[in-house]
Parts: sequence; structure tokens; C-alpha cells
Amino acid sequence: MNYNDLGQQILGLVGGAGNVGSYTNCMTRLRLNLVDSTAADIDAIKSLDGVLGVVDGQQLQVVVGPG
Repeated sequence: MNYNDLGQQILGLVGGAGNVGSYTNCMTRLRLNLVDSTAADIDAIKSLDGVLGVVDGQQLQVVVGPG
């Protein structure tokens, strides 16, 4: 799995770099604080190869799996 490509795909689906206020990550999650959360295409993010799920709340969390 190419995590750089996956990251670029996720970035595009959340509305681009200008829509990301801040972010953090751990071993299994990418945590995004979005400027406009309605710009994120959650269903498309969930369908990406390597994404195991999405937790959509005050912070968008993308769960990534082993690859």
C-alpha cells in the first residue's frame, strides 16, 4: 500500500489542503479538523482501498488498515 497516494486521495476528498485546519495521526487513524466538514465526501473516503472506516464527529477520523 502506498500511504502517500492514499493521503493525497483523502486530502482531495475532504476538500483540499485549504479545508484542513489541523491534523494528527497515530498508528491506525488520521485525525482531521476540517474548516468546513460538509465539504468531505465520507462515502468516497470509506470506499478507498486501505480505509477500514470513518468516524465522523467534531473531528473526522479516517481508520486505515495494514497494508
